[in-house]
Amino acid sequence: MRDVFSPGELAGDHLCEVLYRFPDGVLMGIRRSDGQLLIKPDTNTELADDDDVLILAQDDSTIEFKRRAIAKANEHPLHELRLEQRIENELIIGWNLKGVVIVREYAEYVVEGSRIDVIIKDPSPKTVRGIEQLNQELEQLTIQLHQKDPLLPDTILESKPGTRDNIIIIGGEQADPEKADAYTILLLLLLRGVLAEHAQETVNTRLITKVMDSSNRSLIAQTGVKDFIISNRFISMLIAQVSEEPDMRNVYEQLFDEDGSQIYLKPLSVYFDDMPESLSFADCMAIALKRDEICLSIKIKELELKKDENFGVQLVPDKKKTYQLNGDDCLIVLAEDEA
Repeated sequence: MRDVFSPGELAGDHLCEVLYRFPDGVLMGIRRSDGQLLIKPDTNTELADDDDVLILAQDDSTIEFKRRAIAKANEHPLHELRLEQRIENELIIGWNLKGVVIVREYAEYVVEGSRIDVIIKDPSPKTVRGIEQLNQELEQLTIQLHQKDPLLPDTILESKPGTRDNIIIIGGEQADPEKADAYTILLLLLLRGVLAEHAQETVNTRLITKVMDSSNRSLIAQTGVKDFIISNRFISMLIAQVSEEPDMRNVYEQLFDEDGSQIYLKPLSVYFDDMPESLSFADCMAIALKRDEICLSIKIKELELKKDENFGVQLVPDKKKTYQLNGDDCLIVLAEDEA
């Protein structure tokens, strides 16, 4: 979070006008002089001369403010389609203390009737009791523990991975990052084989895991994982940001709070009934504003397994840059819900 231009330069302007004046960044929020932090404020919010702005950018040295809009969006009608929440069916393989946090957070977002199956080899009595307690506490979820070896093909087949919305590999608490990643890769290869053999029965299952060693991310991407977290690197980056700007802690707390605005990936079919032949990033920002959302980036589906293309994520691209997109590509937006 940085005050990147002289005080008073934006006084009286509205958020929806200012969004198009940063060539290499997207305005996400503002901080009032009294310290109040507003993530995705109303688009008609008027800025004051002593406000700071929260900008998403590749680097703070590239942030630049222009007095006039640097791109003009074309007018496109909004489709007005809302995504309906549905009952979800999840599979978690492995368990540690993070598993409790994941399940509790997940329970805040799903509708009643959703289910989580957990596969653990030889869980401790404490782990068994903990999962049973979660099942009793979280009324909207059914949580079922299966005490089996996930590296056995029969275990994976019996879990019907192709029927799952998400498969999350937590793993154990191995001290050696290479051993932890090796275990994860073995599981991913096994899952990929089963999913490929039963492709006709498979829904749009997502494989989600963490990577201990960032040098293994290309190898893990080749197993078909589209969503993974490089945990040690991620934590280091958070600590570095908070040490430079302590109020970034409040930013992340708001983004991770289910009651506030959060970051969602939403397919373009939500925004467009008939897809235009081409769209600029400014066009994407404008159509998102019609839903009271702030568009941060674009994700191109056909590139999501390519490391050299940042796995399809076009982070804060040039607002004039045009794309040939389809309904399966996504806008990455700040929004109040995933609908």
